[in-house]
Amino acid sequence: MVTCVEVTLAQVRAALGLSDPTTQSQWDQLVERLPLPIRRRLNVYTLALALSTDAEERYRVQQALCRGDVSPDDVGLLQEAVRLAVDPALEAQFYRFLGSDPQLVRVALSGRMRLYRELLPALAEAALHAASPRRILDVGSFAGIATVTLARLCPAAHVVGIEREPSWVAVAIDLAKRLGTENVRFELADCWTYEPRERFDQVWWLFVASGPEPRSLLKRILARVRAWLATGGDLVLVERWPREFSETVQSEAHAAGFSLVRALPVQWHCPAEGDHLQQTTAWLLRRRA
Repeated sequence: MVTCVEVTLAQVRAALGLSDPTTQSQWDQLVERLPLPIRRRLNVYTLALALSTDAEERYRVQQALCRGDVSPDDVGLLQEAVRLAVDPALEAQFYRFLGSDPQLVRVALSGRMRLYRELLPALAEAALHAASPRRILDVGSFAGIATVTLARLCPAAHVVGIEREPSWVAVAIDLAKRLGTENVRFELADCWTYEPRERFDQVWWLFVASGPEPRSLLKRILARVRAWLATGGDLVLVERWPREFSETVQSEAHAAGFSLVRALPVQWHCPAEGDHLQQTTAWLLRRRA
């Protein structure tokens, strides 16, 4: 299973002509090739997304700005990042920005390849080892990398990827075509309004949403996914929630009609965020009757 994932990701990278930054310096070299206004905007969004899920760090940045303990060159960037960090539409804006320029698209995808390579093998092993899902939904399919990987790992299954940004749907369709993956389709849809024509055996929810109130967000996710899953179907859930949020996930999942199958600690390095080790928990939850 792990080997299959790694081979597929290598084929994805080759099909899209992506570099594969494995260190912060390599990521910096990619970003440096962008025009200055685009590079600055990427830095603003990257920081805003990090601050959106870390209230303590956001407060420290705000205090530093109030005290004037910030380089004059960084004041504007930090002010804008703090403002964006509490905007509910942050991720939608970020996706539109990433898809707005071909060079930025390539840089963005290159930066995510390490995340996929470190995360997907463990998730696929946990979710697919003892299951044979025939209908799989990938929510927030972005450029289709995870979606196509699932389709190639489960050739007997039909895999649907939904994404709310048209530019990324186009990239995903192109990727599936280049790799000759026929058991996958992509739809332009928002996860909060999506109404499928069928029930799924498995739903993948990987880093789809964020916000300052993770408990409320979790409740919304579980309610939506329960409506999409067949009885006995599985949800693979990964968000940027701290490990101490685990008890909340378990209690809310039980209240929403899910049973805990497995909690899997996962970690990965992200060049786009300083190559720091990112850690969270992947949840495998099963819909009860």
